[in-house]
Amino acid sequence: MWSSNAAGDAPLNPDDRGPKEDNVHALQRTWNVFNDLKSKGLFFDVVLTSKDGVSYPAHRIILCTCGEYFRSLFSGRWRSSNDSEIRMPSVTSGVLSHILDFAYKREVNLSSLDDAKELLVVCDHLGMVEAAQLCKAYVIKHLDCYNCIGLWNFARKYNCFSLAESCVCYVTNNIIEVALYKSFVELSVDDVMTILNDDSLNIRKEYFEFYLCVRWVRHKEHERLEQLDNLLRCVRLGTMGVDCLEQRILKHRYIIKHQPSRYLVEHVIDGLKRHNRIDDVQCPTYVTEQPRHPQSLILVVGGWSNESPTRSSEVYQPKMKRWIPASRCFPNLLRKPRAYHAVVYMDGWVYVIGGFDGETTFNSCERFNVVSGGWEERCGMKHRRCYVGVAMLGGEIYAVGGKGGEQEGDRLKSAEKYHPVLNVWIQLPDMLERRSDAGACSVGRLVFVAGGFTGFQCVSSVEYFDTVSHQWSRVPPMQVPRSGLSAVAYKGSLVVLGGFDGRDRLSSVEVYDVINSRWGVMTSMMTKRSNFCGCIMDGSIVVMGGFNSPSTCDVVEYFDDADDVGRNEGVTRLLDGVGHVSDGKRESPLKEKTHMGEWRHLAPMTVSRSALSCCVINELSPSFLFSITANKQ
Repeated sequence: MWSSNAAGDAPLNPDDRGPKEDNVHALQRTWNVFNDLKSKGLFFDVVLTSKDGVSYPAHRIILCTCGEYFRSLFSGRWRSSNDSEIRMPSVTSGVLSHILDFAYKREVNLSSLDDAKELLVVCDHLGMVEAAQLCKAYVIKHLDCYNCIGLWNFARKYNCFSLAESCVCYVTNNIIEVALYKSFVELSVDDVMTILNDDSLNIRKEYFEFYLCVRWVRHKEHERLEQLDNLLRCVRLGTMGVDCLEQRILKHRYIIKHQPSRYLVEHVIDGLKRHNRIDDVQCPTYVTEQPRHPQSLILVVGGWSNESPTRSSEVYQPKMKRWIPASRCFPNLLRKPRAYHAVVYMDGWVYVIGGFDGETTFNSCERFNVVSGGWEERCGMKHRRCYVGVAMLGGEIYAVGGKGGEQEGDRLKSAEKYHPVLNVWIQLPDMLERRSDAGACSVGRLVFVAGGFTGFQCVSSVEYFDTVSHQWSRVPPMQVPRSGLSAVAYKGSLVVLGGFDGRDRLSSVEVYDVINSRWGVMTSMMTKRSNFCGCIMDGSIVVMGGFNSPSTCDVVEYFDDADDVGRNEGVTRLLDGVGHVSDGKRESPLKEKTHMGEWRHLAPMTVSRSALSCCVINELSPSFLFSITANKQ
């Protein structure tokens, strides 16, 4: 059911309603009265008849609230204004029924995209702006890789510009999966160029842009090969690097066969070799090394550096492959030195939870708005916690264990969760084992807590909190004890990385198959580390900093999954025409696998630090994410 905002949402507590809420509920009661009159058949003064002959009695005054068409119709401007029956020869009975539902209830009960599209066209024609918005919202919610291009064409045909923009955003954000469907190769060359020119095009591997062109050309090679150089002018060839251009692009049969395209690629290679880089401002788009807009950023906050907690923070921009001090993007972050704390990102806010400033262990919860740059104090936790484990699940933040006092034995079993809307921490049942320095993350409906330090020893035990049964349960322990580890959810499994086993820092990585309840081993990190942070960005595990005896480190690594590489190569083969997805299949042929691969280095952080925390900033406009990191030299 799709409802107009006119009805509003009920407040959490009826006694807390303000004037606006009272007005909204009064308006809702008014529509209930109108609908009651309709259901009882009282005071009808007009009949609307659809093109298939179905008649619906109605009230003129109610219809006038829907849109310009009915207001003009019943105002006396037309000859039929006073007729008791109004025929609507272009409107089916199903659409007319939806129109009346909206007129009397301010909602539309849509059951399919076809219903939404048909109703959207009619509402737009009749000037029913509010109803049309509900239809657009329904369509946008049901966009997928199979239908987005068809809906883009539909939106342009009927001049639904905002819907068309939403479709383009979906296409560019999911371009690899979208390109696997037949609808992509049936696009016009201008549409493909529009997609390739979009700064927000979500491409993990730069050379995939080239294979998008190949995929489109191959569908009608004899007609489209002459368009290849025009497509390549929309591709960021300058970002691919000389080796990729020479070994992968220049040797492709289309480039060999089509002379203008070959000259274009050779020109870029020559420019990269001669200048080592290319002037982004003066060069055309296809030559530029200017990256596309990022879909996400990594934010590292605080930590232990130079033998004390630090307030410094930094941001990693994956498209530019560089770290910059967060003070250049977010001048007010971080307000106080903080180490052994946790941060999470949710709905535009970075939450900073617990930690230690060198003197005091905090129970505080503060949040920073990444758009406005403002801070808010929130309700504090029930317990002071440093070395705290934090996970996010279902829009709530779970804080588990940690160290609450000055004594080594002051490790906590307690757990609590934070509700951002209510701004309250809620006590949860205690864990089965007291621990600090543990790894925490959510997998499915479960919050896992792995390893840690009891105050006397490092442990290998792992337990989880079931948010349905509200109970803690154990799973088989890890192969080795780990304190100061990092835990992430990766492809439906729990992955635990590094840590300290009581004697040495670890580089080893274990993975727990939640469904089959068994442990396996992943490729070890290149760097031994404890008290570091890890996250998932663009589908890859990224780890940063930590303590690598005898000092902190700035080393950053990411896990290059061999299955992921194979899957990308499979996409490349598909785009090159070896495989094909029929237009009737909605499922993507890409299959999730684990977990062979290797670790690779990323650019090091600007500050060497341990006891840090990180989060991934996403779900914001890629252009905004680009704006806060671009030109921050």
